[in-house]
Amino acid sequence: MTVVYLVSITIVAMLILLMEWGSIPQNSLKERAAYLAMTGGGWLLAVILILAPDLSSPSEWIAIIFKPFTRLFG
Repeated sequence: MTVVYLVSITIVAMLILLMEWGSIPQNSLKERAAYLAMTGGGWLLAVILILAPDLSSPSEWIAIIFKPFTRLFG
């Protein structure tokens, strides 16, 4: 079932990319690069969540990073 999810997420990302790509002016390389980066980042996050659903959230990472500071200043 995981393969089905991965293929469907990839197809949806490609459809979004293809549908919106024409609306970005051809001479604006920075906008196209930003669009590719954001779409690729969203696709990557979706794939990571499909493959590792028990992965800790970013708020837990921040809590781990700042925990020594709470002992120091708290």
